[in-house]
Amino acid sequence: SRGWMITSPCERCEGEGWIVGFGLVDLKIPAGITDGTLLPFPGFGGAETGISSGPRRVRVKVSRHPFFRRKGQDVICKVPVTERAAREGSTIVVKTLRGKKQEVTLPPDTDDGTTMRLRGEGIESDGRFGDQIIEIRVIHPPRHKSGGKA
Repeated sequence: SRGWMITSPCERCEGEGWIVGFGLVDLKIPAGITDGTLLPFPGFGGAETGISSGPRRVRVKVSRHPFFRRKGQDVICKVPVTERAAREGSTIVVKTLRGKKQEVTLPPDTDDGTTMRLRGEGIESDGRFGDQIIEIRVIHPPRHKSGGKA
């Protein structure tokens, strides 16, 4: 058998030709990326002796938001309103994805589940914006039991 014997190995890699390590690196995440997307991460893959490190890919995990739910480029939010505001009509203030506060007018006799659309307030992707869809949730006051003495 023939081969090479390393007589004075590098202290850092101990003659293996590579090291395993952890560190912080910057990675540009494009706007509008979806959960599970694989992004190229050049220069950090496995390497062989005499060959530069190969490609590496990073799988993106998009966290859930407590108020917004994503559907394509649109974002959906549920906004609670009182029974009276839905019945009589009113103006409500809704927070947008980018932190603005937008006034929205509810017409009289708005039903539970009614949706309204804020054009261009959704997710950006390739320079285009989706919409923000507001789903109205009518909150009914609790009913008290009538009856005997406590």
